[in-house]
Amino acid sequence: MKNFIVLVFIGLMTFATSAFALPAFARQMGISCSACHSQSGYPALNRFGRTFKANGYAMVGVEKTISDDAGKNNFMSLTDTLNMSLMANMGYSKSSSSPTSINIPNEASMFVGGRIANGVGTFTEMGYDAETNKFTLSNMRLAFVKQISDYVIGIVPYLTDAGGPSSTTDMLNAGGVVSSLGDMFSAQMYVQAPVSGDEGVAAEGISAYIYNDLWNAAYSKWIPKNGTAKQAEFANFASIALTPQIGGWDVDFGAELWWGTSQVQNDINPLLLDRQSTDSYALKFQARGLIGKVPVSFYGAYAKSKNNGDSVYVTSVNDKNAATVSTEVAVIPRVVMLSAGYRNADNGDATNSSDNATLLGLRYFYRENVQFRVGYMYLLDATSDKHNLTATLDLAL
Repeated sequence: MKNFIVLVFIGLMTFATSAFALPAFARQMGISCSACHSQSGYPALNRFGRTFKANGYAMVGVEKTISDDAGKNNFMSLTDTLNMSLMANMGYSKSSSSPTSINIPNEASMFVGGRIANGVGTFTEMGYDAETNKFTLSNMRLAFVKQISDYVIGIVPYLTDAGGPSSTTDMLNAGGVVSSLGDMFSAQMYVQAPVSGDEGVAAEGISAYIYNDLWNAAYSKWIPKNGTAKQAEFANFASIALTPQIGGWDVDFGAELWWGTSQVQNDINPLLLDRQSTDSYALKFQARGLIGKVPVSFYGAYAKSKNNGDSVYVTSVNDKNAATVSTEVAVIPRVVMLSAGYRNADNGDATNSSDNATLLGLRYFYRENVQFRVGYMYLLDATSDKHNLTATLDLAL
């Protein structure tokens, strides 16, 4: 069971969709990436970043728009630039019992993101598949939003190849979206990875949400599949988060619930239906603020997935659960970040199910779009592969 850790850790400190700021959005708004992201660095969103996401990526800053009738009709209102970004990384990894690995590139993605029209925006990712040497559609969110008083109401059809339905509407950085410490320190992704080390499950569906500065809630009908689905019956996902400011700190609490059984036609035998139970839940917390003049972030989460015979998440004999805590300190704000985390986990195996780990990390932002990361993980319960080291260079264009 522990041998999978080597492969997991290769990806632990490497690029993920949410692990780096998207320059396409910075160009659209004409502001620094740090205007949307936490004072201790990416990928955490600050209050303005959450508002930008909730508004469907459709907010516009300095970019000009092309409008009919000089904007009087407001039927056509397009940005005059198609915002695209390319993100890639190269990495080095070494573990206790496996050969050194150097990957150039390790992963790459192309993004089209931002405003389509008034109240309509998108986040679309084409991810690079090294095995086929091709780019394939990894993520797509098409957001339709409406501002009503202090609230934003949104409808989002979406698909993702990992992360499940929560990644579409999650505003926090305590695990529903990959944390700055990677998937291994996302309690949600740990319990929802059918194969240990995956980033959760594929998903497609439609979400509805309501958002304001103090709280937000979402509901989604979805299936654990990315692509054509026939005779589909949908499972459910719901979340709620409180996001107050307390004493100058951004303090956020959230809860997530997955339930119901999805059914889709079997890809090989159309007479069969694949049943996949989605019973799972998560609780999460984050707090970000200043201690003296030093930006500090704290994150915590607990998640559990139920083994009920046809779970899309659990292939072991028992339930899976994980609790994670982590902290990040901006020694030099927005330039040098130190992080540490601890995971207490049970992988659901009949024996030797403890899967606890600790991690130390360093991130150095040479520029806002050039990041260097080093991570060291120690696996407390592993009989081999206890020590793992990675170094990664991220580039964003």
